[in-house]
Amino acid sequence: PSEVRITGTVRTFDPVIQDKIEAALRELVEGTARAAGCTSTIEYVRYYPATINDAECADHVLETSRALFGQALVPDAPAATSEDFAFMLRKVPGAYVWLGQGSGAHGASLHHPSYDFNDDVLPIGAALLAALAERRLA
Repeated sequence: PSEVRITGTVRTFDPVIQDKIEAALRELVEGTARAAGCTSTIEYVRYYPATINDAECADHVLETSRALFGQALVPDAPAATSEDFAFMLRKVPGAYVWLGQGSGAHGASLHHPSYDFNDDVLPIGAALLAALAERRLA
C-alpha cells in the first residue's frame, strides 16, 4: 500500500511518563520509516489527562457505596480512565464514580450513538449521592 495508518491510545498517571512515551514513539516511528526508506508523520494528541481521584474522596465513596449496596456490588480494583472530569479533579478534590447499569437489555456501550441509558438505575444513583452528602455533612 502507498500509505499505512496506525492508531493507539496511551494512558499514564504521570505527565513526565507521558512525555517520555511520546518521545520514544516519535523516535521509533521516524527510525522505522527511515530504515524502510519511507517517510513518516506522527500526530500525538493529548485529549484528556488521566482521571485521578483524591484518595480521601475515593475512600468516602467506597465506604458509602459498600454500606448502601454491599461489598459484592462495589469493585475493589481502580479503573484507568481518561475523562474531561479529570480537569476538575486537578483543581478540586473529588472522585469520579461509575454507576454500573448494564443489564444485557441495553447492548450499546457508553459513547456509542445507539447507547440508551438504563433509567432503572436512577434511584440507585440518587440514593448514593444523597448518602454521600449526608455522610459528609454529619
